[in-house]
Amino acid sequence: MAPQPPITTRISIRGFEEAKLRAFAHHRTQIQEWEPLRKFIDGQGEVEVFSLVGAAHGVAEDDLFTGVPI
Repeated sequence: MAPQPPITTRISIRGFEEAKLRAFAHHRTQIQEWEPLRKFIDGQGEVEVFSLVGAAHGVAEDDLFTGVPI
């Protein structure tokens, strides 16, 4: 397995865990092994992590849209 980039972003999903599982459940035809995925999602807890590839060393975010004009 290729090395993973460092985690730069941690987003709280508190209160959205069940909605996330329900959303994935609606795409079961695209997922061959639902149960391992459900356990993985369930085990993530209240934080979802992302990697900003090519980010400067030490970058830490808590909002995926910081700096994006809306």
